[in-house]
Amino acid sequence: MRGPLIAMALLARSAEVPVPLALAATIARATPAAAGTCDLTVDGRHRDARVFVDGDRFHIAILGPMGSPQLVLRSDGIGLALQQGAEQWVATDASMALTDLALPTLADAAHLWWGRLPDRPLRGIVALPDGRAWVDLDTGQVALTAILDPSQGVVLVDVGPPGLPSIASLARRGVPLSDSVSLDLAGLVHIDAHCTWTVGPVPASAFRLGAGPDVTTTPLTTLGRQALAELAMLRARRQR
Repeated sequence: MRGPLIAMALLARSAEVPVPLALAATIARATPAAAGTCDLTVDGRHRDARVFVDGDRFHIAILGPMGSPQLVLRSDGIGLALQQGAEQWVATDASMALTDLALPTLADAAHLWWGRLPDRPLRGIVALPDGRAWVDLDTGQVALTAILDPSQGVVLVDVGPPGLPSIASLARRGVPLSDSVSLDLAGLVHIDAHCTWTVGPVPASAFRLGAGPDVTTTPLTTLGRQALAELAMLRARRQR
Protein backbone atom coordinates (compact mmCIF):
# COMPACT_ATOMS: atom_id res chain seq x y z
CA MET A 1 0.00 0.00 0.00
CA ARG A 2 2.93 2.37 0.64
CA GLY A 3 3.68 3.02 -3.05
CA PRO A 4 0.18 4.31 -3.95
CA LEU A 5 0.05 6.40 -0.79
CA ILE A 6 3.31 8.15 -1.59
CA ALA A 7 2.20 8.73 -5.18
CA MET A 8 -1.07 10.27 -3.98
CA ALA A 9 0.83 12.44 -1.55
CA LEU A 10 3.22 13.77 -4.17
CA LEU A 11 0.35 14.61 -6.52
CA ALA A 12 -1.44 16.51 -3.73
CA ARG A 13 1.43 18.64 -2.40
CA SER A 14 -0.09 21.87 -3.67
CA ALA A 15 -3.61 21.22 -2.40
CA GLU A 16 -4.92 23.95 -0.12
CA VAL A 17 -6.53 21.77 2.52
CA PRO A 18 -6.48 22.38 6.31
CA VAL A 19 -4.20 19.46 7.19
CA PRO A 20 -4.15 20.28 10.95
CA LEU A 21 -7.91 19.63 11.09
CA ALA A 22 -7.53 15.97 10.06
CA LEU A 23 -4.49 15.50 12.28
CA ALA A 24 -5.90 17.16 15.38
CA ALA A 25 -9.24 15.36 15.09
CA THR A 26 -7.49 12.00 14.76
CA ILE A 27 -5.15 12.47 17.73
CA ALA A 28 -7.98 13.69 19.97
CA ARG A 29 -10.33 10.74 19.38
CA ALA A 30 -11.53 9.20 22.65
CA THR A 31 -11.25 5.43 23.26
CA PRO A 32 -13.96 4.36 25.75
CA ALA A 33 -15.20 0.79 26.26
CA ALA A 34 -17.37 -1.11 23.77
CA ALA A 35 -18.42 -4.62 22.74
CA GLY A 36 -18.72 -5.66 19.12
CA THR A 37 -20.22 -8.56 17.20
CA CYS A 38 -18.47 -9.14 13.89
CA ASP A 39 -19.09 -11.06 10.70
CA LEU A 40 -15.56 -12.24 9.96
CA THR A 41 -14.02 -13.74 6.83
CA VAL A 42 -10.53 -15.26 6.69
CA ASP A 43 -9.53 -15.47 3.02
CA GLY A 44 -13.17 -15.65 1.98
CA ARG A 45 -14.36 -18.15 4.59
CA HIS A 46 -17.00 -17.01 7.07
CA ARG A 47 -16.71 -16.93 10.87
CA ASP A 48 -18.39 -14.97 13.64
CA ALA A 49 -16.24 -13.01 16.07
CA ARG A 50 -16.65 -11.17 19.36
CA VAL A 51 -14.58 -8.07 20.12
CA PHE A 52 -14.13 -6.03 23.30
CA VAL A 53 -12.11 -2.81 23.51
CA ASP A 54 -11.48 -0.63 26.54
CA GLY A 55 -8.82 2.05 26.36
CA ASP A 56 -5.48 0.28 25.80
CA ARG A 57 -7.02 -3.22 26.13
CA PHE A 58 -8.60 -5.49 23.53
CA HIS A 59 -10.07 -8.98 23.15
CA ILE A 60 -10.75 -10.65 19.79
CA ALA A 61 -12.40 -14.09 19.75
CA ILE A 62 -12.99 -16.06 16.55
CA LEU A 63 -15.96 -18.33 17.20
CA GLY A 64 -16.39 -21.91 16.04
CA PRO A 65 -19.50 -23.39 14.37
CA MET A 66 -21.17 -23.97 17.76
CA GLY A 67 -20.48 -20.42 18.94
CA SER A 68 -17.63 -21.27 21.31
CA PRO A 69 -14.26 -19.43 21.05
CA GLN A 70 -11.96 -21.17 18.59
CA LEU A 71 -9.11 -18.69 18.68
CA VAL A 72 -8.72 -15.76 21.11
CA LEU A 73 -6.23 -12.90 21.05
CA ARG A 74 -6.33 -10.62 24.08
CA SER A 75 -4.26 -7.89 25.69
CA ASP A 76 -4.35 -6.16 29.05
CA GLY A 77 -2.34 -3.30 27.54
CA ILE A 78 0.95 -4.74 28.81
CA GLY A 79 0.99 -8.41 27.80
CA LEU A 80 -0.54 -10.36 24.94
CA ALA A 81 -2.14 -13.81 24.98
CA LEU A 82 -3.16 -16.26 22.27
CA GLN A 83 -5.60 -19.01 23.24
CA GLN A 84 -6.73 -22.08 21.33
CA GLY A 85 -9.02 -24.36 23.28
CA ALA A 86 -7.56 -24.93 26.75
CA GLU A 87 -4.04 -24.00 25.64
CA GLN A 88 -2.83 -20.44 26.02
CA TRP A 89 0.45 -18.74 25.14
CA VAL A 90 1.23 -15.51 27.00
CA ALA A 91 3.89 -12.93 26.08
CA THR A 92 4.27 -10.83 29.21
CA ASP A 93 7.03 -8.84 27.48
CA ALA A 94 4.83 -7.74 24.57
CA SER A 95 4.47 -4.03 25.34
CA MET A 96 8.14 -3.59 26.25
CA ALA A 97 9.33 -5.55 23.21
CA LEU A 98 7.19 -3.50 20.81
CA THR A 99 8.45 -0.26 22.36
CA ASP A 100 12.07 -1.41 22.07
CA LEU A 101 11.53 -2.26 18.39
CA ALA A 102 9.74 1.07 17.75
CA LEU A 103 6.75 -0.89 16.42
CA PRO A 104 3.10 0.09 17.00
CA THR A 105 2.21 -0.89 20.56
CA LEU A 106 -0.66 -2.91 22.02
CA ALA A 107 -2.36 0.36 22.91
CA ASP A 108 -2.00 1.53 19.30
CA ALA A 109 -3.72 -1.67 18.12
CA ALA A 110 -6.62 -1.12 20.54
CA HIS A 111 -6.98 2.55 19.59
CA LEU A 112 -7.17 1.75 15.88
CA TRP A 113 -10.70 0.36 16.41
CA TRP A 114 -11.61 4.00 17.11
CA GLY A 115 -9.43 5.34 14.29
CA ARG A 116 -6.91 6.98 16.60
CA LEU A 117 -3.42 7.68 15.24
CA PRO A 118 -0.44 6.08 17.05
CA ASP A 119 1.37 8.58 19.25
CA ARG A 120 4.63 9.02 17.30
CA PRO A 121 6.55 12.08 16.02
CA LEU A 122 5.53 13.21 12.55
CA ARG A 123 8.14 12.80 9.84
CA GLY A 124 5.93 14.13 7.07
CA ILE A 125 2.38 15.27 6.39
CA VAL A 126 0.67 16.12 3.09
CA ALA A 127 -2.80 17.45 2.36
CA LEU A 128 -4.97 15.43 -0.01
CA PRO A 129 -7.51 17.11 -2.33
CA ASP A 130 -10.51 15.47 -0.63
CA GLY A 131 -9.81 17.03 2.79
CA ARG A 132 -7.93 14.07 4.19
CA ALA A 133 -4.23 13.95 5.02
CA TRP A 134 -1.35 11.53 4.42
CA VAL A 135 1.12 11.21 7.28
CA ASP A 136 4.46 9.51 7.74
CA LEU A 137 5.28 8.74 11.38
CA ASP A 138 8.79 8.55 12.79
CA THR A 139 9.03 5.02 14.21
CA GLY A 140 12.76 4.50 13.90
CA GLN A 141 13.53 1.36 11.89
CA VAL A 142 9.94 0.76 10.77
CA ALA A 143 7.95 2.78 8.23
CA LEU A 144 4.40 3.65 9.32
CA THR A 145 2.22 5.67 6.96
CA ALA A 146 -1.48 6.46 7.26
CA ILE A 147 -4.34 8.39 5.70
CA LEU A 148 -6.43 10.45 8.12
CA ASP A 149 -10.02 11.55 7.68
CA PRO A 150 -11.34 14.49 9.79
CA SER A 151 -14.52 12.63 10.72
CA GLN A 152 -13.38 8.97 10.83
CA GLY A 153 -9.78 9.26 12.01
CA VAL A 154 -7.33 6.75 10.57
CA VAL A 155 -8.81 5.07 7.49
CA LEU A 156 -5.67 3.45 6.06
CA VAL A 157 -2.42 2.41 7.75
CA ASP A 158 0.62 0.56 6.44
CA VAL A 159 3.52 -0.84 8.49
CA GLY A 160 6.74 -2.37 7.23
CA PRO A 161 10.50 -2.04 6.72
CA PRO A 162 11.43 1.14 4.81
CA GLY A 163 11.61 0.49 1.08
CA LEU A 164 10.29 -3.08 1.39
CA PRO A 165 6.81 -4.64 1.15
CA SER A 166 4.61 -4.03 4.18
CA ILE A 167 4.18 -6.59 6.93
CA ALA A 168 0.69 -5.32 7.80
CA SER A 169 -1.86 -3.18 5.96
CA LEU A 170 -5.16 -2.13 7.51
CA ALA A 171 -8.17 -0.26 6.15
CA ARG A 172 -11.02 0.80 8.43
CA ARG A 173 -14.30 2.69 8.17
CA GLY A 174 -16.84 3.76 10.74
CA VAL A 175 -17.78 6.34 13.39
CA PRO A 176 -17.10 6.26 16.24
CA LEU A 177 -15.87 2.64 16.00
CA SER A 178 -14.79 0.61 12.99
CA ASP A 179 -17.80 -1.05 11.39
CA SER A 180 -15.63 -2.31 8.53
CA VAL A 181 -12.02 -3.50 8.85
CA SER A 182 -9.73 -5.15 6.32
CA LEU A 183 -6.36 -6.51 7.47
CA ASP A 184 -3.62 -8.08 5.35
CA LEU A 185 -0.69 -9.77 7.14
CA ALA A 186 2.34 -10.00 4.86
CA GLY A 187 0.20 -11.44 2.08
CA LEU A 188 -0.19 -14.66 4.12
CA VAL A 189 -3.59 -14.03 5.68
CA HIS A 190 -6.35 -11.61 4.68
CA ILE A 191 -9.12 -10.82 7.17
CA ASP A 192 -12.30 -8.78 6.66
CA ALA A 193 -14.66 -7.86 9.48
CA HIS A 194 -18.04 -6.09 9.53
CA CYS A 195 -19.08 -5.20 13.06
CA THR A 196 -21.93 -3.75 15.10
CA TRP A 197 -21.12 -2.13 18.44
CA THR A 198 -22.58 -1.39 21.85
CA VAL A 199 -20.69 1.35 23.68
CA GLY A 200 -20.52 0.88 27.45
CA PRO A 201 -18.84 -1.16 30.21
CA VAL A 202 -17.34 -4.53 29.24
CA PRO A 203 -16.26 -7.43 31.49
CA ALA A 204 -12.77 -6.96 32.95
CA SER A 205 -12.23 -10.72 32.61
CA ALA A 206 -12.15 -10.30 28.82
CA PHE A 207 -8.66 -8.78 29.08
CA ARG A 208 -7.24 -11.00 31.80
CA LEU A 209 -4.21 -12.97 30.69
CA GLY A 210 -4.26 -16.65 31.56
CA ALA A 211 -2.66 -18.54 34.41
CA GLY A 212 -2.42 -22.24 35.24
CA PRO A 213 -0.94 -25.48 33.89
CA ASP A 214 -2.21 -24.94 30.34
CA VAL A 215 -0.48 -21.56 29.98
CA THR A 216 2.93 -21.29 28.32
CA THR A 217 4.93 -18.08 28.77
CA THR A 218 6.69 -17.19 25.54
CA PRO A 219 8.59 -14.25 23.98
CA LEU A 220 6.59 -11.91 21.77
CA THR A 221 8.40 -13.03 18.60
CA THR A 222 7.48 -16.66 19.29
CA LEU A 223 3.88 -15.71 20.02
CA GLY A 224 3.72 -13.72 16.79
CA ARG A 225 4.86 -16.70 14.75
CA GLN A 226 2.40 -18.91 16.63
CA ALA A 227 -0.47 -16.50 15.91
CA LEU A 228 0.32 -16.43 12.18
CA ALA A 229 0.59 -20.24 12.15
CA GLU A 230 -2.80 -20.61 13.84
CA LEU A 231 -4.41 -18.19 11.38
CA ALA A 232 -2.80 -20.01 8.46
CA MET A 233 -4.16 -23.33 9.78
CA LEU A 234 -7.60 -21.77 10.16
CA ARG A 235 -7.36 -20.53 6.59
CA ALA A 236 -6.35 -23.97 5.32
CA ARG A 237 -9.25 -25.68 7.10
CA ARG A 238 -11.74 -23.19 5.63
CA GLN A 239 -10.45 -23.88 2.10
CA ARG A 240 -11.00 -27.65 2.26
